[in-house]
Amino acid sequence: MSLVHLLAYTGCGETISFKDGYAYIYSHILEERIRFVYQCGARHIDFEQVIALVA
Repeated sequence: MSLVHLLAYTGCGETISFKDGYAYIYSHILEERIRFVYQCGARHIDFEQVIALVA
């Protein structure tokens, strides 16, 4: 969990609480997952293949 805080601190360049750091990292991970699924759709990759890649 300290790693999450460190990554958030270095990612945003300011001192933040652990809770805020965790939320920061979580939101970016979620955004990347959504972007990945969108790109799969744009490339006409079947839903089953996308699920296999995400899971």
